[in-house]
Amino acid sequence: MLLILDYSKKNKSTFLFMKAKNLCGIILAGGQSKRMGNDKSLLRINGLSFIEILTRSLSEICDEIIISSNSKLHKNLGYKIIHDEINSYGPISGIYSCLKKSACEYYLIVATDTPLLSIELLQYLKKNAVPGKISAIVQESGFVEPLCAIYPKSIGPALKKFILGGNYKLIDFLIINNFHPVKLSADLDFNNPSLFFNVNTSHDFKELLKLTALR
Repeated sequence: MLLILDYSKKNKSTFLFMKAKNLCGIILAGGQSKRMGNDKSLLRINGLSFIEILTRSLSEICDEIIISSNSKLHKNLGYKIIHDEINSYGPISGIYSCLKKSACEYYLIVATDTPLLSIELLQYLKKNAVPGKISAIVQESGFVEPLCAIYPKSIGPALKKFILGGNYKLIDFLIINNFHPVKLSADLDFNNPSLFFNVNTSHDFKELLKLTALR
């Protein structure tokens, strides 16, 4: 693996993924969508489903795209599907299964119910990630985004141990493993309040449609 490090005055390190199939994009689409009542990943805005929007963005910077899903609805999308290997304890189960069953060294994780994640945001995350660590976006408010993050495959054994220990909170896992924060700031051109708009209910979806109509 070839690492190109660039240490700035702020002591940030960046690295480029140079090896074939080194960075995989993972879309977590395995949720049951109980509050929505139907599969959120197939909801559409501007003619595209959430999952289509995210695959388009990830394809710009990732060598491979994998969908983490336990649903038959995703099998004809044209991408590799990985089912949860262990009991479905939420996003953490999908991440662990993808790390175990794919050959990539790094995984850019996004959730299917956040369709407004921009390509610029994902490029920023990739540019400011640190080799060998989980690198996660941190909003200006200090809120950590475990589902907009890059995970190294090497973290897999620790993740399994964490799950078997009965804790399924990703934020706890990130903190225990000394994750690298990739901080957003007001001066970033792509930064806006709707980047992480999360769709869980029909009301959320209606609000999303209003947001996208204004663009």
